[in-house]
Amino acid sequence: MSPLILLWTTALTVAGMGTWVLFEGAWGVNTAVWTATAAAGLLVCARGGGARIPSTLVVTLGLTVLLAGGTAVTADAAFHGLIVVVLVILLAVATLLAEDGRAERLGVTLIAQAPLVAAHRGLAEVGRRVAELVDRLSAERSRPWVRGVVIALPILVLFGLLLADADPVFATLRRSVRETLEQWDFLPRLVFFTAILTAAVGAGGLALRGTRVPPATSTAPTVGPRLGLTERLVVLVAVTALFATFLLLQLSYLFGNAPGVTGSGITFAEYARRGFNELTIVATLCALLVIALDGPAERGTAERSARLVAVGLVGETLLLLVSAFRRVWLYETAYGFTTTRLYAQAYMIAMAAMLLLLVREIQRGIDTPRLARRTSGLAVLAFATLIYWNHEAWIVRVNVERAASTGTLDASYLVQGLSPNAVPALVRAQSSAPEAVAWPLRQALRGRYGAARVRQCRWFEANVRHAQAVRALDASGLGIDTRPLRDGCVRLEIP
Repeated sequence: MSPLILLWTTALTVAGMGTWVLFEGAWGVNTAVWTATAAAGLLVCARGGGARIPSTLVVTLGLTVLLAGGTAVTADAAFHGLIVVVLVILLAVATLLAEDGRAERLGVTLIAQAPLVAAHRGLAEVGRRVAELVDRLSAERSRPWVRGVVIALPILVLFGLLLADADPVFATLRRSVRETLEQWDFLPRLVFFTAILTAAVGAGGLALRGTRVPPATSTAPTVGPRLGLTERLVVLVAVTALFATFLLLQLSYLFGNAPGVTGSGITFAEYARRGFNELTIVATLCALLVIALDGPAERGTAERSARLVAVGLVGETLLLLVSAFRRVWLYETAYGFTTTRLYAQAYMIAMAAMLLLLVREIQRGIDTPRLARRTSGLAVLAFATLIYWNHEAWIVRVNVERAASTGTLDASYLVQGLSPNAVPALVRAQSSAPEAVAWPLRQALRGRYGAARVRQCRWFEANVRHAQAVRALDASGLGIDTRPLRDGCVRLEIP
């Protein structure tokens, strides 16, 4: 198959699939289906260009498909929006990797700019590929085929209209086409199809061009500001000493339970706010400082000492994160779990993992683009973990267990503040928890979901947790109307 035919066949397939399952469809399995199709199309074009497919491209596309599957799992609308944003960035990064395969150039700046860079290069590629197609179609050998298609189309339409009076299937098709044309519904769909086709042609065209070796450049060192080894050591030692002093002076405060001490004058709210805000900001800035100092630094005989001090500084930063995590945990133990508090802890865990990556980089010599790629991959995996793990149901379970012993429960938050992901856990709790806990949950469930509507959906709108929520409400005994519930794809719509 010629590269031109391969490109347009792949692009039309991607655009057709996207228009079918995404246009006017609710977020569900459709995102994963289309993303997998787009990823396969990009790999086919990259392979067709004759270049070796880089492993980084395969990993990036694998993460993209994994994340896209999240729209078929979670029922949280906010997460759906975040998934789409991250998918755009990942697909743009994959396009740039498919273009030339140089993973080492992907740093923080290029990853952030990837959608704009890929769009610019892709549109230029679309112009070239459209001109190539027009030139090919206008060639002497192609003209008979083009004329044949132009002549055949009106004949097919005429015969189809005549046959519609003799066959009910043709009659239904004619009626559907007429209604679509009369309502002009096809125009938005056509625009949507054209937009996806343009993106697919641009990305596939860049992938078909194969790995492009950049022209030879001068190997002369770049003249720029350099940070002396002495200055670097002074900064690292000073910050390390500051952190060490802080940890020693605040040891009992940081790792103890100051709010639990009678007469301490410290509330749990104040303790947790101070812990998360200041300590987490310091940890983030410290990681950036270590990276920034390493980039323009001169190397010398004391380089090993500078690296040891940097590793010690990162170790102290990890201790600050542990303290911040403990503070939020104490706050949750006292007042219950919420998504905001859980997300704060998830960030701290991800930040701790990033600091461990930084330690390894310090030992080998910091490669900022490599660290950026690995940190980005870690962030995507953390996000995917939150999506596939039903953390909202977990929040319901631990808060209900806590309420059974303390007698206090914020039922309004658990029902109104959480998405339908939490519905199965809420339904189980209102039937099994002590009555003092179950009654407010029952009332809150009726208040939010009493007017909810269940509708049948198309297969590509299927969502695991929407279906679980509908089944839970149907079996809850709360009198919530789920009459449209049948086997197959269902969606819960909350007014």
